[in-house]
Amino acid sequence: MSESQKKQNFLQGTALLAMATAIVKIIGAFYKIPLNAIIGEKGFGYFNTAYEIYNVLLMISTAGLPVAMSRMIAQASSLENYRQVRKIYTISRTIFLTLGLVGALLMGVATAKGISFAKDIPLVGVNHMHGHISANFIEYPELEPPFMSLIVSGGHTNIVHMKDYGDCEVLGGTRDDAVGEAYDKVARVIGLGYPGGPKIDKMAKEGNPEAIQFKRVFLEKGSMDFSFSGLKTAVLNYLNTERQAGREINVPDVAASFQQAVIDVICEKTISATKEMGYGKLALAGGVASNSKLRETLEKACAENNIEMYKPSPILCTDNAAMIGCAAYYKYMAGER
Repeated sequence: MSESQKKQNFLQGTALLAMATAIVKIIGAFYKIPLNAIIGEKGFGYFNTAYEIYNVLLMISTAGLPVAMSRMIAQASSLENYRQVRKIYTISRTIFLTLGLVGALLMGVATAKGISFAKDIPLVGVNHMHGHISANFIEYPELEPPFMSLIVSGGHTNIVHMKDYGDCEVLGGTRDDAVGEAYDKVARVIGLGYPGGPKIDKMAKEGNPEAIQFKRVFLEKGSMDFSFSGLKTAVLNYLNTERQAGREINVPDVAASFQQAVIDVICEKTISATKEMGYGKLALAGGVASNSKLRETLEKACAENNIEMYKPSPILCTDNAAMIGCAAYYKYMAGER
């Protein structure tokens, strides 16, 4: 066997072991089983080898659950073997269909650690929100901290003080639904489906943003926090009232009015926070940062208040590897390994 083949086998084995270790951790956390009960004196308590875990998961992911189950049953040579297959199938199915993001992230990190070890290359952990902000450094190489940033996404609505490339302070955030969540929920109730952000943005262009006066929620005076659950409920109540009265729902007007209420609050709070902190630079970030109405309105507000606005291209606003790599670069250059 050549040296290159040996190295390749070592890499594959290391990554495989990392994945198996991650799976064991997931099983232990989900089923509340101590790790020493899963990994016994003779290896894996639930599994004979790490390869067995990997092969089952690979079969499920490539062939599908029904096919994988029939193959494993056909390979069972005894009742005890069948029970083992059933147990493996049940746990593997749980990992694939139930755990979702938690399992995916744990396996991803474990695999990255394995590759880092096998290749002898640095592994740098990156906060996802730092990644979104760093998309601005790709689009605008001249941008340097300190500055203010607005992160708007499916899981976050934050006003952030970016002190340095790897140092930021969250000044305000959502107390309930993130803006992206609110878009998705409203889109669902007005029949637009998922993903709500781009669909409402498109539909709103055909509607009147002043047709329905949904309440703007600013919370207590001076707060940089956000709250969108009340607005979501207001939309739902409006729809129910109109339907009970037998009136036709004008979907474009609902979409436009809802979006305007969201953007009015976001822009006013963001501009106020930027001026309060004394900065003349604001960087937009996150998936919802690709919303055309938000970009247009915030850019106009920044111009009126002598604030320079930075907004990544839409392709850099949604989750992407480039922004994570950019954030990792600055952390690496700062000495983090």
